[in-house]
Amino acid sequence: MYPQTDISKTWFVLVNPVAGFARGLEDLPLITKLIRENEIPYELVFSQHKHHVTELTVQAVKDGYRHIYMYDMQGALVKQITSGNYEVSAIKGINEKKGVIYYTAHYTSPINTDLMMVNYKSKSLKPVRLGDREGTYQANFSNGCKYYISIFSDANTAPIYTLHDEKGKRISVLEDNADLQNTMKEYGAGRKT
Repeated sequence: MYPQTDISKTWFVLVNPVAGFARGLEDLPLITKLIRENEIPYELVFSQHKHHVTELTVQAVKDGYRHIYMYDMQGALVKQITSGNYEVSAIKGINEKKGVIYYTAHYTSPINTDLMMVNYKSKSLKPVRLGDREGTYQANFSNGCKYYISIFSDANTAPIYTLHDEKGKRISVLEDNADLQNTMKEYGAGRKT
């Protein structure tokens, strides 16, 4: 067994089941055995279609923060997509035609979960925050990422469900949970700061 190190992040293990004459699948049992023996938390992901690995952005640990990277079919780094003093928590969708990645991150604060987007085809790679409130955002994207449902909440707000277009423009409020908000007030649920 290898010496234990302080590993506080989850490893992202990406396997292409068809590349290299399926060598990744052959080596997978040994790789996962070594990871488990060393008590390393990991997430196993298989590429799912042709060119997926090329377009797939890989979340990796670099400079102490979990960020998004793009790799080619041979596993060589193409470029780093996100950077900065914040942590990417999950990729929510990829619009391959427009080159846009939608993801959640702890961008404004370690306790907030912000919904973000970045165009990986642009030179600037400037992230755009899709919500204007501090709290927790989650999102479910349509195929092709033309639309998404945003779910926002915070310590004082019941979940609010809204429909948005691919640029983040709100189309409609699906559920504002006003009744639940009123019930919380009736029971004296104090405002948290």
